[in-house]
Amino acid sequence: MSVIIKRLVAAAIDHYIICFISSFVVLIVTLGEMNISVLSVIAFLFSCLVLFVCKDILLGNASIGKRIMKLKIATDSNSKMGFITALKRTIPCILLPIELLLIITKNQRLGDIWAKTTVVEK
Repeated sequence: MSVIIKRLVAAAIDHYIICFISSFVVLIVTLGEMNISVLSVIAFLFSCLVLFVCKDILLGNASIGKRIMKLKIATDSNSKMGFITALKRTIPCILLPIELLLIITKNQRLGDIWAKTTVVEK
């Protein structure tokens, strides 16, 4: 399987995990109420944002999806990725169409280029 396909599958796995955990956070914050309120939306979006930025930091340069697909993030200095590097990798995700085009053509996202990281097979 190509690295591009592995990256897309890993991203899908991470997406589902982040949504599941964020939904659980909303249940805790709203004390189990199933009503959609401003508080529940803010709790969901905030937890999604925090998990999305920190997903690669928590397990040492690889999210759960990347670990399952046997991928990791390599930094230029071969060190453990920090919060600023993770944030640099995450911010350009707003430009999703450009990100997908770069992954398909160069196997590197705009965030990878900015943060000077590369996703490689283990």
